[in-house]
Amino acid sequence: MTKSYPVEVVLSATTGVLLKHHGFDELHELAEHVLGHPVWTHEFADAGTVRRLRDAVLAQHPALRDAEPWAPDGDLAAYLAGYVERARARYGATLEVEAGTGERTESPLASMQRLAPDKPIVVVVDRRRS
Repeated sequence: MTKSYPVEVVLSATTGVLLKHHGFDELHELAEHVLGHPVWTHEFADAGTVRRLRDAVLAQHPALRDAEPWAPDGDLAAYLAGYVERARARYGATLEVEAGTGERTESPLASMQRLAPDKPIVVVVDRRRS
């Protein structure tokens, strides 16, 4: 299954910088779509997850490897707006992304413990939804 995403959301997955204002939900959806499994929010802090996401997107859109290098100077917001406009002109407003078929290599709770070993993990079960 293929889905269309705004180019700035796709580039967010390859650059590690959220390029769309209020675009995290779309980035999250893209990550789950292209990786082929649920991605918990804390997993965006995991270098392995970020690398797999970037690699999966670049495998489908190798031209994005040639996206201009980051060179912000001065007003970061203005730079990012210009970067997005140049990306739209070069790649189009949206990009099609094929669904992935990946599987987890560890449970979300195990990755949470690995990422924050000194923090407690609290699980809340809402029995009203059973």
